[in-house]
Amino acid sequence: MAISIGALMTALASNYIIYFLGFVLIIAFDKMFNIFVRSLRVKVIPPIELGKTTGLIVLLNNMSPPLAGLIVASFVGFIDLQSIVIYLNIAAVLLGLGALNYAVSKVTSW
Repeated sequence: MAISIGALMTALASNYIIYFLGFVLIIAFDKMFNIFVRSLRVKVIPPIELGKTTGLIVLLNNMSPPLAGLIVASFVGFIDLQSIVIYLNIAAVLLGLGALNYAVSKVTSW
């Protein structure tokens, strides 16, 4: 949620202070989430499989900046940058809600 708020703040920023605060929200909560995932996967994943899964998780985490850059570069000629960030934010929120709904349905079906 905080990352989404930060993305909206950066997209709609009218001055550098608001942009900076939004950017800090994005970066800070992204790093906290990464630390949480790293500590959780050590408890959940068997030690023999940890190297394989760690590599995959690092790959997925590191794919987002180039992918975002590709999306922005692809659409910036057609749509203004603020709208692109807002649309990406909406898509990310919808994907997150869908994943949460799926996870909750799996847990409650046990």
